[in-house]
Amino acid sequence: MVAVTSDDEKEEGPLEAVDHFTNVVSRWEVYSWILIYKVLFGFTVDPLVEVFDPYGMFYSRSVRSPDGKVRIPVNTAEGIGTGVHRFLRSLGHAGIQHVAFRVSDAFAFASQARKQGLSPLRIPASYYRILASRYGLSPEWTELLEAHSLLYDRSPGGGEFFHLYTPMFRGRFFFEVVERRGGYEAYGASNTGVRLQAQAYELRTRKN
Repeated sequence: MVAVTSDDEKEEGPLEAVDHFTNVVSRWEVYSWILIYKVLFGFTVDPLVEVFDPYGMFYSRSVRSPDGKVRIPVNTAEGIGTGVHRFLRSLGHAGIQHVAFRVSDAFAFASQARKQGLSPLRIPASYYRILASRYGLSPEWTELLEAHSLLYDRSPGGGEFFHLYTPMFRGRFFFEVVERRGGYEAYGASNTGVRLQAQAYELRTRKN
């Protein structure tokens, strides 16, 4: 990504590329969308992921291009109070709910972004206690993740995934910033439930 600083001068920013974006669809449209990506574009399809949403059930099937450069989780949900339902009701049809940008150093990005006024989505402290137990993280490492509002995942092969979310815009769209290490290829599905709960809390707080 390039930030324009003047007519003759350009400065490289921390966002390197679009890592993936989510295609949110209604429950009955899921297989039609997956078929389009698979048949027309030759994308491969990842296994189904199911997550409890605070207001229902969340489902995701990710597709990716043969070269792996285009990644699109196709998301849907059951329940009229879910984030997916709010998005579809507000937009009136399927669409892109969030875009994830890749960076080389998520910690440096989070620190600099906070200095420039970005307040990431608030992640509950209980998440970091569970995270430390799940992966055997040291207290210092866990505190560093929490201080930067970063979520963390690790693949069986040792790949690591660091990511953070912005608050939602108009209750339906948000950005994600990710860092992949060691060949990690997934999307941090184990953190989806925490993200959905944090977003639901954020919306309740705004209404109150």
